[in-house]
Amino acid sequence: MTPSVNAQAAITIDEQTGQIIAEKNGRQRLPIASTSKLLVAYLVEQQIKAHRLSNDTAVHVTPAVAKLSRSKALTNVPLSSKRTYSVHELLEDALLPSGNAAAIALGVKATGSLTKTNHAMEKLVQHFGLPAVTICSPAGLQNGDMGTLKDKHQSDDAENRLSARELALVSKRLMTDFPQIRDITSKASATTTGFTGQPYPLTNTNRLLTDTQSGYIFTGIKTGSTPSIGGDFVGETTLKGRRVITVLLGSGTLTDDITRFTNTIFMLNQIQAQTKLVRTNHAVHSVRVLADKNGHLPAHVAGNVAFFVKNDTPQAITVSHAKYDNDIATTAPANTALGQVRLTPKSGDASFLTTAPVATVRSTKRVQPASWLTRHWRALFHSTDYQISGVK
Repeated sequence: MTPSVNAQAAITIDEQTGQIIAEKNGRQRLPIASTSKLLVAYLVEQQIKAHRLSNDTAVHVTPAVAKLSRSKALTNVPLSSKRTYSVHELLEDALLPSGNAAAIALGVKATGSLTKTNHAMEKLVQHFGLPAVTICSPAGLQNGDMGTLKDKHQSDDAENRLSARELALVSKRLMTDFPQIRDITSKASATTTGFTGQPYPLTNTNRLLTDTQSGYIFTGIKTGSTPSIGGDFVGETTLKGRRVITVLLGSGTLTDDITRFTNTIFMLNQIQAQTKLVRTNHAVHSVRVLADKNGHLPAHVAGNVAFFVKNDTPQAITVSHAKYDNDIATTAPANTALGQVRLTPKSGDASFLTTAPVATVRSTKRVQPASWLTRHWRALFHSTDYQISGVK
């Protein structure tokens, strides 16, 4: 469906399956502003996973970055080059009030330099399977706003650009690969240490975290603003019991702190009213198994895979690309993994960020062993009739 929203581009995806539920101009690359910091957060979490950093690792802020943090023209928490900050402090600084200097300091700590941070972000985008991109600022600033830290090989008005689809994929990867980041993105506020060592309050720029009127509970993710297209917003919430990610690019003006949020709610309400949820657990009822007395095992699709479809669409699911195991033990219990299948709504109009999801098929009952003679006869004359023809 195409949502009716005030935005240059918009998308809502199912976080588990990658299904595109609603989309408007989702393929055009537009400035993503401070939502760029999600890429920095991913790089940092990678380093933490590899035990090269921890949340408690001390980060030194260079004088140049400290100077940028005191610019009143930019969103920042003032930082000092005369003390250190923990990785966790800077993640909260970068993701809640959108501290630009904090994002730069984190990138440098994770990669070794500002240039290396830009290149690492570019490589990360390609690692996600997306076309090449040029990054000019870890913070998402226009290149000229980086001051003495700007990329001298790019114009002052150069900006980081991704499409709504691409930004949704980046966000999906961050939230699914490193779900602990939600402990930060879901905070409406926090407290850090200020420039002179005093407590300094941090307020999340995501207004939907404290919204009590819409009925949606948000757990992230990030805002952004740029003079070129206005407001950007990536959100995470639950819709029909499914965790979804929303993206709006170019919604409202630079100083407008309402439009991107109200239109996110508008988009979700449209999906709520115009779609229904189809679950896939019964998309596979049985699997033909040579070793079983009955020649087949009752089965089901495991996991919580489901699809959004239009209200007037049949609820049937298409099962394709089935790949079952070569053999099975005659003592296999219930809930044994039998293989994998690809699932799509039978309506045929569903689209996905990458490919349709693959799910595991599991047995509902234990194998009731066929006799040796029956197994031998089946193997000799009818082996191609069975999806699992081998016996362990």
